[in-house]
Amino acid sequence: MEKKKRRSRRAHLNDFHQNIRGEYIYTGKMYAFRGNKEAYSRYVTYCVTDAVMIFLFSVLQECFDPVPVSRFFVNIILWLAQTASAGILLYTSVCLAAWKNPLRAYRYERSAKTLEGKVNVTMGASFLAALAMILFLLIKGTEGKLWMNLIRPLLSLSAGYTAFRLRKTVKEAEFEEVPNPDGVKVAPADMPKL
Repeated sequence: MEKKKRRSRRAHLNDFHQNIRGEYIYTGKMYAFRGNKEAYSRYVTYCVTDAVMIFLFSVLQECFDPVPVSRFFVNIILWLAQTASAGILLYTSVCLAAWKNPLRAYRYERSAKTLEGKVNVTMGASFLAALAMILFLLIKGTEGKLWMNLIRPLLSLSAGYTAFRLRKTVKEAEFEEVPNPDGVKVAPADMPKL
């Protein structure tokens, strides 16, 4: 049985070649958003805005006074998972916004192609964290002010719902392979000697 050869992290460098002037040009695959520039701009803005909201909902949970629901070990682990996945989602969305359309293949594989999976992980972590906090409150009861105990699960549910909305948008987005305008490779033998 043949083993699938794994691409190295720097394999995309093979897609850069020198032209006659000595400049490096990307000659690999390109992926473009299916739609016009305004639609791509709206898509990227929506992704970044929702990712910022999800991250803020996650971080805001620890800005309030500590209560027992926020200090339970399982809830701390789930909150960390939620915040870490929200941070990774935010980073991916910002990278997608920073790179212009059409995307180079290695950028597409790191951002647009993986965005749906990252949204799903963030949504799952948010809903799981909210569920764990609600179960903790139902079993142990509340100590102190009720709203201080409920604010954390509500913020987690808000992050999960925002990720759910973002998931729909990301699923509807389509990218297609387009011809690279600089895709003509110049072999070193064809280059004139200086």
